[in-house]
Amino acid sequence: MVLVVSDPTPVFVDLVGGGGGGGGHAARAAHVVRRDPFAEMSIGMETPPGQETGGSGEGVGGGRGGGIGFGDGGGIATRAAVPDAPAPPPPSRARAAKLIFPARDRDVESDDDLFVARITVDTDGAVVAVHMVTTHPGVRGDQAASAIWTFRYAPALDDAGVAVRSTFEQPFQIR
Repeated sequence: MVLVVSDPTPVFVDLVGGGGGGGGHAARAAHVVRRDPFAEMSIGMETPPGQETGGSGEGVGGGRGGGIGFGDGGGIATRAAVPDAPAPPPPSRARAAKLIFPARDRDVESDDDLFVARITVDTDGAVVAVHMVTTHPGVRGDQAASAIWTFRYAPALDDAGVAVRSTFEQPFQIR
């Protein structure tokens, strides 16, 4: 099958004005007349030569179609009824326990002086459990194991800012 569209080219017409008496000359005005290109447009289906079929008969047919349209509109736009997104959660106020006493007034000068204890701090900031991870034998080790129980902390806080029990490792030295 072949799609045929007629040519909607506009038509140009010359209008000729008359002249007056001898020696006059004719005035010629060019005027363009355009036809509506869609008024003469036709779309049809033709069968190419050699593909014709003969005969006649009855038939049943049906069809359906769709289309796309464009248009203008006016009015007041309103926001679609979409549920609001949930509010973001408040910022977290969580933090780890902070050492309050003893104050850290010097850096560790040598790893030989360093002790490490795994401690548990309750919601009041008191040390409630101790396990020495790194220690030294003798009197200094005993002093370190006793001294860690005197440490005092600002307790750890959860996301809501409520004091919670926490366990962590605390490096320290004995002078």
